[in-house]
Amino acid sequence: MKNLGISQKFIFSLMIFLVIPLLLLLMIVTFQLRSSLNTKACDINLEILKQTKAGLESLISDVENFSLNIAADEQIQQIITMYGEKEQTEELEKLRADLSYRIRIEMESHRNIKSISVFKPGAVVLQNGDYVLKEDEQMIPRLRELSGLPMWTTLHEGETISYNAPYQKMYLLRAINDIRTMEVIAYERITVDEAYFREQYRGILSEKSRIFIVNRDGRILSSSETGSLGGDFKELGYGELPQAKAGYSKKGDVIISYYKIDDAGWNIIKIDDPRELLQSGNAVYYTILLCIMLTLIFGAVFYTVQKKTMIKPIQELSRETGEFTGERFQIGIYDESEDEIGTLNRNLAGMVAYIHNLIQTQYKNEIKQKEIELKYMQSQINPHFLYNTLDSIRWMAVVDHNDEIAQQVEALSDVFRHALNRGSEMVTVRQEVEHLRSYLLIQKNRFGERIRVSIQVDPELEDCRVQKLILQPLVENAFVHGLEKKVGGGRIWVKIQKEELAMLYTVEDDGVGTNAEEINRCLKDEKQSENVFALKNIDERLRMKYGNDYGIRFRSRENAGTRVEVRIPR
Repeated sequence: MKNLGISQKFIFSLMIFLVIPLLLLLMIVTFQLRSSLNTKACDINLEILKQTKAGLESLISDVENFSLNIAADEQIQQIITMYGEKEQTEELEKLRADLSYRIRIEMESHRNIKSISVFKPGAVVLQNGDYVLKEDEQMIPRLRELSGLPMWTTLHEGETISYNAPYQKMYLLRAINDIRTMEVIAYERITVDEAYFREQYRGILSEKSRIFIVNRDGRILSSSETGSLGGDFKELGYGELPQAKAGYSKKGDVIISYYKIDDAGWNIIKIDDPRELLQSGNAVYYTILLCIMLTLIFGAVFYTVQKKTMIKPIQELSRETGEFTGERFQIGIYDESEDEIGTLNRNLAGMVAYIHNLIQTQYKNEIKQKEIELKYMQSQINPHFLYNTLDSIRWMAVVDHNDEIAQQVEALSDVFRHALNRGSEMVTVRQEVEHLRSYLLIQKNRFGERIRVSIQVDPELEDCRVQKLILQPLVENAFVHGLEKKVGGGRIWVKIQKEELAMLYTVEDDGVGTNAEEINRCLKDEKQSENVFALKNIDERLRMKYGNDYGIRFRSRENAGTRVEVRIPR
């Protein structure tokens, strides 16, 4: 707590003693109210489902009674017995015509029944409605087990032709028993339009709710989503079929309400979005939400006022003093008030301005001193005298046919010419590389083939202007400190490559290496050190020219070589 800033302390106190207690109180009230409204909404939903169940039971009972009447009809029993006996064909057809007429009249009062079929294995005894080409006999073993009890399904793999408009079908199947011996003599299929079942619960559907009527095997007989008819309810992701008679439960982000239709062994299952069920409680929630918002707004307004008048001036003062140790030595007057904070601001700004003037004066003096020292060193050499002397020596070597000495003298002349460069500090990358090659030609006379140097330069960088005498001292450092003491010589790799906003000099050798930590420490130390004089001179020149984001990066391990990187803007 004591290490927090003043703004954080103020917010912490405001949250702990005002906002959080009020929010906790409102959350407790909301939780209790939500629980009560949830229970009430689910109970009402279950009661509506119970009423829907009654309508479905009536529809199921009507179809099953119709089916039972047909199965027990004496004429249908007689037709089934006579079917297949050739000597009674005429009488059979008369009975079938008479029964079909009666069934057709009966179906007029049962609009939900679309077709009836009585069949034996391999033969259709009687049909009305959809024309039957072939009956589905896969259900026969199951129907025999039920011994005349009805079975509802949406599955039928027979072949039928419907003369009416297409519709979703449900099937009632049962075995027909002989009324005297109770032996199975045939089977009955009644096709029902599923839309009549859907009509029973259409009125209780909302925009996001869904209803499924599922048989005891988990098959969907009727649904508000017709695409799921005949499917397995478990595959919808709502879990196992409920075993209780009635109830509701929460599964993921939905509420599942259910009621069992005992006589048929069905479950009517309703899936609801909790937000729809709780719409009646929205007014209460909005009131609570308004209270929460007002609490937060009050806290925000109170904090804003305090921040503007007290916290922000202190923060600005703290931030400005924190930057005093960096490169920006300036503090603005942002508080004109006559209170303690305003007075402190003005006094501190005056003190920083005074210190800044002192530092600027010292900084300029140091730069001038370095420029004077550099010009003094350059003035010690008379360029014309030096070039004329070297040129005379070169021609003497040429006259004596000593080409090697001539090349060495010419290279030395190029080295001095590049170092002086008519007093200019900036050269191109191409000139830096040519200067390096001249230096390497001189060193080759000393080391021969013991030390091999590889140079790679990005062609796009050759015309970029850079500070002179950066690359050659790095290579000289590799000769002197890396490879001169190594038995058998070694290699130096020089690369100049392009980065996004800069160019990178890399000089790497496989020499004896050194202690990188010691070198980096010396580079940062203000005291001069003979071991890193050249590197430190390059680093300081680059930082003075381009800023602290540029300079030397030194890596080395003893007996494992050295890598020096120099980053320069382009």
